[in-house]
Amino acid sequence: MTDEDKRQQKAMLLLEYQETQDTLAHLREKAGRMSAPFSQIGIWLEHAQITQGDSPREAKDRERNSEIRDNADKYCKELDFDAALTLMNEIRDIARKLQELAQRKAALGLK
Repeated sequence: MTDEDKRQQKAMLLLEYQETQDTLAHLREKAGRMSAPFSQIGIWLEHAQITQGDSPREAKDRERNSEIRDNADKYCKELDFDAALTLMNEIRDIARKLQELAQRKAALGLK
């Protein structure tokens, strides 16, 4: 293998590593956006089991309940568990790929 071939191999590895990092960052950003409706529903469900009179938290829960009910179609669409599982698998696979690329980089003495 010539020096030029080695340089090309390192450059391609570094590019693939950077692109994989970018992909992982985009997937994690998507997960953050996808988590919002799950969080809202989860908080409401947790608080629904506790009754403490007319506390400020209960007023906020009633407001959240109303928001969820008024936008039920939107929440049903956004609470796509299959899409969340697919995204989780994508993140897992890309994270594994990034780890493998990092090991390859280390083996070639790249940072």
